Amino acid sequence: MARGDHARLWNFFQSVEILAADWHVRGDERSARRAGEWLRAWIVTPATRMNPHLEYAQVQLGHNNNHGSNYGVIDARGFGQVIDALRLLHDSPALKPGEESAIKEWFAEYLHWLTTAENAVTEHAMKSNHGSWYLAQAIPIARYVGRDDLALTLCEEAKSLIAEQINADGSIPREIRRVNGLGYSVFNLKAHARTARLAAGLGIDLWNHTAPNGASLRRAVDFLRPYNQAPETWPYSQNARLDPGFLDELVKEMESATSKSSKKITREFAEKQIRRQASPDARMPPNENTHSALWGKNGEAWSPASRLPDFSFAGYARGERSIPDSPVTHNIRDFGAKGDGVTDDSAAFQRAVAAVDPGVILIPAGRYLITDIIDINKSNLVLRGEDPARTILYFPKPLNDIRPDWSKTTTGMRTSNYSWAGGFIWVKGSLGLQKLADITRPAARGATTLTLASTDGLSAGDTIAVCQRDLPDNSLAIHLYSDEPADVANLKGSTKISLPARIVRIDGLTITIDRPLRTDLRLEWKPAVHCHAPTVSEVGVENLTFEFPVTPYGGHFTELGFNAMAFSDVAHCWIRNIRIRNSDSGLMIKGDFCTIDGVVMDSLRAPDKVRGGQGHHGIYLSGNDNLFTHFNIRLQFEHDITMGACSSGNVVSEGWGEDLCLDHHRRAPYENLFTNIDAGAGTHLWRCGGGRALGWHCGARGTFWNIRARQPLAYPPPKFGPWSINVVGLTTKEPSSITTNGLWFETLAPETLLPPNLHLAQRLRRLKESAPVPAE
Repeated sequence: MARGDHARLWNFFQSVEILAADWHVRGDERSARRAGEWLRAWIVTPATRMNPHLEYAQVQLGHNNNHGSNYGVIDARGFGQVIDALRLLHDSPALKPGEESAIKEWFAEYLHWLTTAENAVTEHAMKSNHGSWYLAQAIPIARYVGRDDLALTLCEEAKSLIAEQINADGSIPREIRRVNGLGYSVFNLKAHARTARLAAGLGIDLWNHTAPNGASLRRAVDFLRPYNQAPETWPYSQNARLDPGFLDELVKEMESATSKSSKKITREFAEKQIRRQASPDARMPPNENTHSALWGKNGEAWSPASRLPDFSFAGYARGERSIPDSPVTHNIRDFGAKGDGVTDDSAAFQRAVAAVDPGVILIPAGRYLITDIIDINKSNLVLRGEDPARTILYFPKPLNDIRPDWSKTTTGMRTSNYSWAGGFIWVKGSLGLQKLADITRPAARGATTLTLASTDGLSAGDTIAVCQRDLPDNSLAIHLYSDEPADVANLKGSTKISLPARIVRIDGLTITIDRPLRTDLRLEWKPAVHCHAPTVSEVGVENLTFEFPVTPYGGHFTELGFNAMAFSDVAHCWIRNIRIRNSDSGLMIKGDFCTIDGVVMDSLRAPDKVRGGQGHHGIYLSGNDNLFTHFNIRLQFEHDITMGACSSGNVVSEGWGEDLCLDHHRRAPYENLFTNIDAGAGTHLWRCGGGRALGWHCGARGTFWNIRARQPLAYPPPKFGPWSINVVGLTTKEPSSITTNGLWFETLAPETLLPPNLHLAQRLRRLKESAPVPAE
């Protein structure tokens, strides 16, 4: 960081922290407003804000092309204090409407730099105090912007760092050998202590962790204790003076993390901790019952047949592998694309998609004019931009002008089918659901063993789909509403469901699958095992922006198809780190085990005059076990997040919206999860659409876990769904009302609910307990 900038930055860190603490402790609105002025100047106002990166930190002119050093990352470690301050200021007059979302956007961009830039990655890899402070800086930012998955990963990394840094006797050799070895040892442990506080909020106990080599934070503190009151007796180098008691704060924190009596912390100590970087996430709530009775602390209260479904299979590769980062193999420019914003690049994109098999096509920085649909009908293809700020795909005409597809609504209104389907990048396939054998015995929800007419051709490790179809009496559809009567007359026996699963054992005519059934199996619904052989998989689109013209939004069902992307009957595909601007609808997803990670949606379109919306569907999810996570919806759609017909096992998590509605579009979307979501204003969380006599909106055991808003929320209204809906941890003033076979409205405070993300907790538990997975 340039000379002078370090002092100014730390003045910002410390001022915001102290002012927020004063608001929190004394309720002084002047302090809150002054903190807001600091935040506005440094992070919000374009003319004065800091750029969300440290590219020039600790720059030495004439070296490294006048870029900074990785050593500059540690200078920004105080951003953790800013995150703490923001949480304390949440209900204060510090910020104006919309400013907190701008701050979250800034931190999201900074986190992207912090996890991808060369200097940041180098700093992350360091095994000294620099690596420790990297974790202490990145984890609170990740949590603040809704990246609990990253925060969990970094907290687990801290265990490895403890083993790397600390000897079994508690000494820290890399710090001891410095000129000020005692001071740097303490400095390093303060980073670990901050990380431990944050990790505790995610259910990870670092203070009581012992590495395989015997190293632990407790031993490191104990190693320094003999010198706490007499630092001059330190047997190694320490040129700078340390006052007696320099270790007191760390000792108190360690004891508070290990002693049951520490729960009775005095107000004086709590206030001191607030002013000394204590994370609000780690504070114990007044009511210590922070765990739901449906799950418990680590899943001990859960069973496969309980009313709480298993959501652990959601996402790419069933949540068992990360999305791959394969190397670039081709460049879109080599196929004739110009990216100049004038030349029509549609044909170049189509040529590239047709020619590359398999591969990763780089789309360099530029503005690419696209006037046709880019169909992808094969596997193993990735379209990768440089980043959403620099790689922009611009679509001047709607889909219906390119491939007209007129239809009408259930009430007879003329509209385009692109009002609810299709996208300019359209990945199409088939799930290959060919019947292999009938199921000959009924089974109850939660079971994992099935009896078949034949097991010929089946093997352990095969992926199958357990399928059922309805009768004219709509009895299957009613079952998907927990067998409660619902008006389903217009379904006319059309309901079909499937559960993708893996065979783990075959015993004669009985197979065992690796996951519990989501519904009962009844012979009248013709249950059968089908092969699950998707024709299109391993397709990804990442690091780019979809942009559409700024035209007024005409309102519901007037959309002609300014839609970004669609998946149709594909599996194990992904979308990540994209931005969508001015769309009719954002993403239309139908398939299994797909991940959509890191989506920002915004719009400059004039809203319609009836309902104030700027588009139709933000995302429409159909199929099984898809994951939509780390999203930021900065506009009001008619339906922000939609669950489609018979969709199940889908997870929506770690996201934020201006004023989200969690649309369930009838036709029995069941056993889907919304978790760790900031719904913004919270004025119409339960607003839904869908045609008449197609059932209630939400099906059996839809689960809403840790949903926050700026105003108190209520339990879903009548006819939203059946008794089996689970609502846990909602911003509300209403009392809890929980019954095992009835209403479940468990009003734990969202900020204290553990785990904050049910999907991550279930996935981690399953992967920890599961045996090695057979190759597919």
